[in-house]
Amino acid sequence: MDYKELIEQLRKHHQAWAAYSDLELAHDLEDAITAIETLLAEREAAVEEMHGRCSKCKHFFPGFLEAHANTAAVREERSIIGSGADPRPLTARRRTIMTDYSDEFDRLRRNRVAVSYHKYGPAAKNFGEGRVDALAAAELCIEAFKRDQNTEHLVDAANYLMFRYMYPIPGEAFRATDASESVGTVGTPVNMER
Repeated sequence: MDYKELIEQLRKHHQAWAAYSDLELAHDLEDAITAIETLLAEREAAVEEMHGRCSKCKHFFPGFLEAHANTAAVREERSIIGSGADPRPLTARRRTIMTDYSDEFDRLRRNRVAVSYHKYGPAAKNFGEGRVDALAAAELCIEAFKRDQNTEHLVDAANYLMFRYMYPIPGEAFRATDASESVGTVGTPVNMER
């Protein structure tokens, strides 16, 4: 029996115990189900952070081989740019994505969202129904980063900002702006030095 089958069997028992008014046992079982799902999500996140290969259980996360092949292709393209060879065969968009975007950051964010789902519940309930203030939580993460320089806080802050975007409070909406409405930067960007 795999973990998913076990969880389904436990859910059936949970429904039966709840129906027969053994609420204490039903609550204990629900806690056990949540704990198992959380541990599985944490394991999946940890295995993915080890680039798909778990040395203890020989477990591959779904899509490992495809992700590994894509990573190898990206490394090859990065080596072309880093070697000083002519990168013109690569499209401008692909060159920008390779150098100015972090897939690793997105992967770390996704892993933490998966674990948080099992630990805290659905984002729609937490942020969409106003139980958690995503913007205030993001600010706490940024303050924590300023104190200890742990970049995991930046990953967490980005997730909270994403949740605020997904579940805005009344009056908030996305509106594309031009340079005249930009908040600007702190410092001088290289293209502005001319």
